Amino acid sequence: VDSVLDFLKKKNVNNRDLLIIDTDELIYYSKSFQKNILKEQIRFMYITLFSNFYYWSHYIFNPNVMALDQNFKAEPSIKKFLGPEYFILDDSFKKIKPNIFHPEKKKWDVLVTFGSADPENLTIKLLTILEKYIDVFSKVRIVVGGLNLNYKIILNLNVIKQYPNIFEVHYDTKNIYDLMKNSDVAISSLGLTFWELLLHKIPSFVISGSERERIQLKYFRKYNYCHYLGDFNEKNWQKNWEVRFKEYLNQKESLNLDSGKLYELVNVNGKTKLVKSIISDYE
Repeated sequence: VDSVLDFLKKKNVNNRDLLIIDTDELIYYSKSFQKNILKEQIRFMYITLFSNFYYWSHYIFNPNVMALDQNFKAEPSIKKFLGPEYFILDDSFKKIKPNIFHPEKKKWDVLVTFGSADPENLTIKLLTILEKYIDVFSKVRIVVGGLNLNYKIILNLNVIKQYPNIFEVHYDTKNIYDLMKNSDVAISSLGLTFWELLLHKIPSFVISGSERERIQLKYFRKYNYCHYLGDFNEKNWQKNWEVRFKEYLNQKESLNLDSGKLYELVNVNGKTKLVKSIISDYE
């Protein structure tokens, strides 16, 4: 804390500057720290998940959809940028056009993707289940990220070798949008790819990939934004995931989500809206 304050004093900051605080260290949320920042006459913003503190900053930024249900206590003058309306997204998101979902199709084209690294080995775990339901799929496209250490293991799985006309492996692909355009459903975690799938209006079956994702998935289940398949830390994951997947298959033609509501919340121009609002305070 002292080092931050010393740095600001040495830089002779003023109200034309902006300090951005993005940390989970609780000491940086104390009243004394915030008041000392204000004494330096600098504007400052918190990028934060915490709604259990009082804020004296100029801005609070949390683009997570769960922020819409949180009560951030703050001075009346503070601007709050909360929810997907303020997503900072790559411009490529603007090019996404929604798919048309056909629940009546007898066989699905499925996209499987668990991020660039997949540290919980969700891809391989899932494939041990999908191989039991070959007749359900016309195509299973598996995206393996460039940081996934199990790429060669995935390539050599029996199910990949035995059914090459159904199972495709795409490694570190730059054309994931092309794969999405040809997908009926997806099985994924809750990283950035989930939002790309959402904007394509592709129904997603989700397995959380971390503790933070597990909490978020619980929230998504509450609002029926996705189909819940499982969590990364389930002890009986194989049995549980398969039971849930089989239940979904049994009601395949009547699966309904409220993901359209989540779709409407996402602003692909969120970063522009965020920056314009902040800049207006400097004019």
